[in-house]
Amino acid sequence: MNRAEGYVSILVFGSSGVGKSSTIKHIIDLDEDAFRRINSESTAIREYVVKSHPCLGIIDSPGVLSSDGMKQDACNLASIQKFYQEHPEVANCKPNIIFV
Repeated sequence: MNRAEGYVSILVFGSSGVGKSSTIKHIIDLDEDAFRRINSESTAIREYVVKSHPCLGIIDSPGVLSSDGMKQDACNLASIQKFYQEHPEVANCKPNIIFV
């Protein structure tokens, strides 16, 4: 499995509405000044890059298993894959850590 050198990517993945974003904000005590938020224009994926450690990205992914159905789940999973294919630091690599 291909991993990015010099960059740690943490993917937070899970069902819709379980508190993925809230957990990220709580664990890292999100201070908007301490993080650079990178939004993907075509998806609901958000990456928080720690400014004091710019080689660490925490990726907040769109939820799955929502009432929107399997087609939306497939779109969300494709968005995550596209994010990792096009990311300037981790292009075509897999996340270092996945929290489910």
